[in-house]
Amino acid sequence: MKIAAAFVLALCCLSLGPSYAKTPSFQVAIEEKSGALCGTCTQLDGQALNVLLNYILNAGVVGECGKLCSNLKQGVERDACDVVCGYVGIKTFIELIEKADLDPLYFCQLVKLCPVDDNGAGSVTDLVVSPAEGPQQTTFEAVFDVEVTNHTGAGEFDFQVACDGCPDDPSGAGSMFPELAPGAYAVKLSIDTTPSEPDPNDPEPGPQWLPGLYTVTGTFCMGECGSDKPHSKVFGSTTGNFTITN
Repeated sequence: MKIAAAFVLALCCLSLGPSYAKTPSFQVAIEEKSGALCGTCTQLDGQALNVLLNYILNAGVVGECGKLCSNLKQGVERDACDVVCGYVGIKTFIELIEKADLDPLYFCQLVKLCPVDDNGAGSVTDLVVSPAEGPQQTTFEAVFDVEVTNHTGAGEFDFQVACDGCPDDPSGAGSMFPELAPGAYAVKLSIDTTPSEPDPNDPEPGPQWLPGLYTVTGTFCMGECGSDKPHSKVFGSTTGNFTITN
């Protein structure tokens, strides 16, 4: 029997690179066998791992988890650091941060909190955006359909939104999942095209969603999309389009 799931991604005012404005929020409705600690662990994203790695390299000897994790700002990342470091111990934690090379999913697999299944198999079925066109401030809804044919380990859904000829940098977001059972899944993406307000604390302007043809690219991966680490593969990628009118 196929298992249905809905992943709801709010993608608004996100841009790639150093001007990444917000962390995307996902609401996942799926029966997860071992997702709780995997989800906690993956709060240690590449940026957080980079902060920890830099401290390790500069400090030399780090004797306790609290001292290392205090380099992260208060919040989910520091909480995740405390939990995972306490789970494996400071020595193993440091060794695996160095081995993971800033890949959060691979790191969480190394600490054995995210499932691995190299036999995982799946494919991309479709990506449809509606409405097909609308003015600025329209919220476009995309549905990314994927099929899992063999149980997967931890992986990621990745989305990129780009406009050919527009001055905005591409926008993007992704969500990691702990594992998926065989079945059909619909990943739902909402794109709010309200132009970003100026941020005095950020010299990089947010997306302005100017009129034009936009391409949404959805990619379904086991492991982090784009990773060359063990247990990583791309199941498929496809595109859909929408137009912002004058």
